[in-house]
Parts: sequence; structure tokens; C-alpha cells
Amino acid sequence: MKRVVCFLTVLLLSLALIPAAGALTDQAGLLSEGEQQALNTALSAISREHGMEVAVVTVKTTGGRDVWYYANDYYDEHIGGNGVLLLISEYEREWALVAVGTGYRAVNDDAQFYIEESILPLLKQDRFYDAFALYGELCAEMIARYEAGDPYETPFPLGLAILISLGIGLVTGLITVTVMKGKLKTVRRQPGAEAYTKAGSMKLTVQQDQFLYSNVSRTPRPKSNSSGGGGGSRGGRSGSF
Repeated sequence: MKRVVCFLTVLLLSLALIPAAGALTDQAGLLSEGEQQALNTALSAISREHGMEVAVVTVKTTGGRDVWYYANDYYDEHIGGNGVLLLISEYEREWALVAVGTGYRAVNDDAQFYIEESILPLLKQDRFYDAFALYGELCAEMIARYEAGDPYETPFPLGLAILISLGIGLVTGLITVTVMKGKLKTVRRQPGAEAYTKAGSMKLTVQQDQFLYSNVSRTPRPKSNSSGGGGGSRGGRSGSF
């Protein structure tokens, strides 16, 4: 009986750690009342416009659980379907970003990395409202780009592009110079002795082909061995601040 009571107690405590669903759930109290209202309005508008949930959740603690798995469990239990979730754990100072379904196709791996790089400095400074507002704006931008057929991709670094261009120019120049240098040679070593004989000066009286030996090798044809699989479209990132 005591074991059953202990199990139920732990279960109830675990459920209490997971807040109720919504575009914004600030269980940790990181935002003022005015900031909560403004952010909830903005996130709700984004969700309605694009037909998927764009949510922010803050909790006091994950209770020792990995923040990534905690965020995924929260998403599955309280949001579901297509969407994006940013979850913050105050005590552990950890964050997790979860994107599911169309939300993952819109806020793909490149987009998630860009969002992380953009909001992480704000989180480290405890500027939570600014970080959450920027997260919402970036999600809206990424989703709009996906809907327009232009999903976000990490821009190619300008410095690397310049180096590659210079490298291509250098290689092209070396090839051109080598070809031109080759054309300046009027005398070249010949591969065979026939180039050094005068036409008609040599007469072949006997010609014989002699078969010496043969060597046959056999290689078994490789068999095709491929496998594939797939599952739900889901991705994300997590870390500390």
C-alpha cells in the first residue's frame, strides 16, 4: 500500500510540473503582466495566420529531466499537430526548441540554428521578453518563407565565396599557361621507334603472332542491399544559457 501511495505521489508531482497549454504559458513568472498580454497576443496572431501553433512555455524546473525530452512530452500532451515550441526552464537555465510537422519543414534545422544564435544572447542577459518576441518574429518570417516556396537556408559565407572564386581563377590560370607552354614546343619525344624511321626503308618479310598465355579473373556480382525508413517529421535544438 505504501508503494502505491508513493507512486501516486510521484506521478502527481510530475504532472504538476507540466503547465497548461496556450500560446504563452509563463509558469516561471519571467514576464510582467503587460509583457505576458502583449506576447500572448502576438503569438496567437501568428498561430492563427499560419494555421499552426507558435508557443512559448516557461517552467520553474524540469524536475531533473532532460529539457529536450521534457519539451517534447509537453508538446505531445498539450499542443500536438503542426507547430513550434520554445520552452525555458528557469532553475536549470536551459532551453529547448521543438518543431513538428509543417512547423519543422518551415522552421528547419538551418532556421533553428539562426533562431538560437539570435535569441541566446538575450536569454543570457535575462531579457526574456525581448528573446521571446524575437523568437515569434523569426518563426513568423520562416513560416512565411516556407509558404512562399522559399524555405530558409543558411547564407553562404561571403569570405569563403571569395576564397573559392580566387581558387578557381588561380587553377584556370595555371591550366591556361600550361596549355600555352605546351604549344610552344616544336620537338617532342616520341613514344615509339616508328616515328624515327623513314617511310618505306624497312620491309617486314616474316610476321608471326604467338599466343603465350591467358589469365581470367572472376568477380562475383555484388547484391543490392538497401534499407530505408521514416517517421514523423520532428526536430529541434536545446542547450543552456
